[in-house]
Amino acid sequence: MSRVSAKTAVFALALAGCLGAGLTGAAASAATGAAAPQHGKGHPSCVTIDNIWERPHDFFAVGARTPNNPLAKVGDAISYHENMFDAGDKVIGEAVGYGVATHINPANGNLAVDYYHTGQLADGTFTVFASTEREGLLAGKPYRIFVRGTSGKYAGKAGVGEWKLLDPPSPTTRLGIKMTMCG
Repeated sequence: MSRVSAKTAVFALALAGCLGAGLTGAAASAATGAAAPQHGKGHPSCVTIDNIWERPHDFFAVGARTPNNPLAKVGDAISYHENMFDAGDKVIGEAVGYGVATHINPANGNLAVDYYHTGQLADGTFTVFASTEREGLLAGKPYRIFVRGTSGKYAGKAGVGEWKLLDPPSPTTRLGIKMTMCG
């Protein structure tokens, strides 16, 4: 299983802080060490991936899990291998990743889970970092993801996107993905 490097995770956390503080362009670049895109979605140096979804076919869990609750408490972890599909339900790639329950949000009691994910499509690979609340994700709340291209047409690009469950939780649940990387 591929792992997101510490450098990528630090980049994602720094970028998250910049976006949360409303910093863009050069200010975000200075804080993250990334090149400042002077453009956005639709610019020739940007790549947008949209209208795709994922579904795990291999899933493993450790910790205090139950069959319907693999992330039940802080310290629990999951790993997965999944297919990626286009809007026509054709397999277009695959991904591997893992999630770790890191803490309980004191404001609402929800379990926070950090996900590290590597996707491979025909034209390249990318890594994803997302920090979610398990209860919100299962309820269909969209979560921001931070993405960095690692090979092919995505190499050297970085950006943000969104993960969202498209169906109620079940073994056939689909996870919708959209993201834009620039650089």
